[in-house]
Amino acid sequence: MPYVVRVKANTLVGGIPADWWCERKRWGKHAAQLHEVFGEQVHFAAKRISNGRDAFVAVISHGFHGTEALELYQMRWGIETFFSHLKKRGYQFEDTHMTQSCRIDKLLGVLAVAFALCYHWGRKLELDMGIKLKKHGHRAKSVFRQGFESLHQMLRMPSLFASQLADFFLYIIKRPLSVKFVV
Repeated sequence: MPYVVRVKANTLVGGIPADWWCERKRWGKHAAQLHEVFGEQVHFAAKRISNGRDAFVAVISHGFHGTEALELYQMRWGIETFFSHLKKRGYQFEDTHMTQSCRIDKLLGVLAVAFALCYHWGRKLELDMGIKLKKHGHRAKSVFRQGFESLHQMLRMPSLFASQLADFFLYIIKRPLSVKFVV
């Protein structure tokens, strides 16, 4: 089964640490070759990250190689971020203790729409007010968090935020969620 998985910098790729392969794009010359990682023959790819905890993203893949594997991992990362927000950064999805799959499916659908609304609204707030950065250059709040907190505040006290709620609904109606966005 094809897969793409991120690996740590100290993971041995063909007996050599992944961070060595990442330096100066050494992996590029060998992108089509298979390397032994964790006893399996896989492809290796890496990309430099400009604003991140780590200097590189290193992935191994069975079935994909080079930039294709990195692009697939980037799409997967959006899904990982989505589930992170569902679990711990806003919706506490795991606290439901539901066991019936039909109910979980419905709840997940509602939460996906709520996430999209918060993200969409957060993008508008960011465009209107700008991005607040901390001293180290990272965002003070994510796009999702900005939208989530704003909507939460408006819905808790609708009489105080009637005009902002009207702006939100007009914005959502005028700009449908069907536009492609990456989390």
